[in-house]
Amino acid sequence: MPVFRPISLIFLCLILTTGCQDRRPVPLEPLIESLPEHFSRSGGNHPPGSPWWTDFKSPELARFIQAGLAENLDLQGAWARLNQAKALAKAAQSPLYPELQASAGAARNQGRDQTGDTWTSDSFSLGLTAGYEVDLWGRVRADVARGRLDIQAGRAEMDAMALSLSGRIGELWIDLLAVLQQEELFERQLNVNRQLLEATRLRFAAGQASARDIFLQSRNIRSVAGAQIALQGRKELLQSQLALLMGQPPGNKPELEQKQFPDTPPIPDPGLPADLLSRRPDVRAAALRLQSASLSNVAARAERLPQLRLNTSLNLNSQAIHALLDSWLLNLAADLTAPLFDGSRRQAEVERTRALIDEQLAAYRGTVLKAIREVEDALSREHELNQTVLNLEAQIQLSDMTGKETVWRYLNGREDVLSVLRAQTDTLNLSRELIKVRADLLKTRITLYKALGGTWTDSLNDRTGRN
Repeated sequence: MPVFRPISLIFLCLILTTGCQDRRPVPLEPLIESLPEHFSRSGGNHPPGSPWWTDFKSPELARFIQAGLAENLDLQGAWARLNQAKALAKAAQSPLYPELQASAGAARNQGRDQTGDTWTSDSFSLGLTAGYEVDLWGRVRADVARGRLDIQAGRAEMDAMALSLSGRIGELWIDLLAVLQQEELFERQLNVNRQLLEATRLRFAAGQASARDIFLQSRNIRSVAGAQIALQGRKELLQSQLALLMGQPPGNKPELEQKQFPDTPPIPDPGLPADLLSRRPDVRAAALRLQSASLSNVAARAERLPQLRLNTSLNLNSQAIHALLDSWLLNLAADLTAPLFDGSRRQAEVERTRALIDEQLAAYRGTVLKAIREVEDALSREHELNQTVLNLEAQIQLSDMTGKETVWRYLNGREDVLSVLRAQTDTLNLSRELIKVRADLLKTRITLYKALGGTWTDSLNDRTGRN
């Protein structure tokens, strides 16, 4: 027996040192080496509203967004995923505590001996076992911490979805307002065209106009009416999309009470690029996923190290149930196990989690750069659209003056009807373009609000989605 003791000690040392070469966490490089100190375009001194849609001062918009946050099915799915993450995190905490199991048994045996007499014997047993894994290398603690990070990341991703949803509802609302204003524009244009057609008929009766003039003006009226039909189709499409975002059947088309665009709010102060790291929920989620990946690697490396498990059991056995406590057996044991060969399965998991860290690090950097670009693009685009609005307003003023002069000259026989139609078409096209650009300006402001992020989503509640 003494011969085997040195061999046993050597074998035990080999087990204990297997995979113990490096237990330090993987060092993470600085996540973002350098961020710009400020944005290329400055904003105003007005802080962004919280929530952002309060800047538009529209109860209707607020009502639509609140309905979407409460009823949107994709957002409800995000809440469900968050609850799944909470359940998984709770399960990951279980190895921190001992596992306790109880057992009970009863048996009756009957037989016949050599004399032909029958016999009966009863047996009763109770058992209690407990087991606990000592977290020598922090594997369990890493899993617990990773579960908490996954909860936080899931919440941040849900916040990002809510922010995106609110912005999409706001954009559809702006698009519907643009449709309503174009409908009003077409109706005004039709009234003008009908009046001009009546004047053309009077001139034709007086021999001052040709039938061709009547045909051209009638065709122009039909053209505007055709545009109205297409506009009605777009309106119904936008209403269906808005209804779906609010968790309603597409047939429940919401009608707008507001008809005019809201005033463009003062441009918000974008702050510093570094502020986006805490204000943008998608950036926060990416950072949390990176930390979670790092802990996955810690757990994977700890899985290669020896594991110590403590076990104890208490067994009570008796042939009579009232005498169970008279006979008992207590067993205490400590098991130390270490992996020797697993076909490189554990090593492959370590390599996978290292690659996962690289993936999440790249995703985090990309998310940060994307966030900065979105703010830059929105600021630049808003400046461009503001200038375009001023230019179009000046063009429309000149076009109105030209159109009135052309109609006067036509009625006095100094211009033909084609000149009138061109003037009307130019004014109509410029007016439609102005509506489109104003809508784009407001939607760009919504894009800027989304790009800047915010903390208003922190107060959203499960199932209700309301603040």
